[in-house]
Amino acid sequence: MRKIVFSALVALLFFGTNNLYAQTKSQLQQMYVSYLKAEGYQPSIDSDGDVKFTAEGLSLYIDIDEQLKDPNYFRIALQTSVEYKTKAERLKAFEAANIANRTTRIAKVYITSSNKTAIIAEGFITKADDAKEHLKRMVNAMLVARKTFAENM
Repeated sequence: MRKIVFSALVALLFFGTNNLYAQTKSQLQQMYVSYLKAEGYQPSIDSDGDVKFTAEGLSLYIDIDEQLKDPNYFRIALQTSVEYKTKAERLKAFEAANIANRTTRIAKVYITSSNKTAIIAEGFITKADDAKEHLKRMVNAMLVARKTFAENM
């Protein structure tokens, strides 16, 4: 009897309609495009296959490839075009990022290897609908982190 119950639970987990493990790249893309449209965004699929959308004039991306490697991982990313050319600018950027990271939940600000600022919000989700529930809050956290970073630059 235990074997039957366990098998049924495994089948539900891996083959349920709201299961991230059963999603193809195209299904994930369309799911996020649908969620974003419902929230009033105008999403598109970029050349890498990520879902691109704009919030407050900034381009954000839902990283689809990372989700295919780990279906429970959900990440939204934003990279700025500002480049830090001097050591002093880079140090100031690290200090501002540290303040933003310390005072903002979920979002992380970091300086990339190409001396630009990136902001991400990431988390783990257990079912596809979790992304919808957290999307707006994650975007807002990223915008707060960006504002905090800019104020401290």
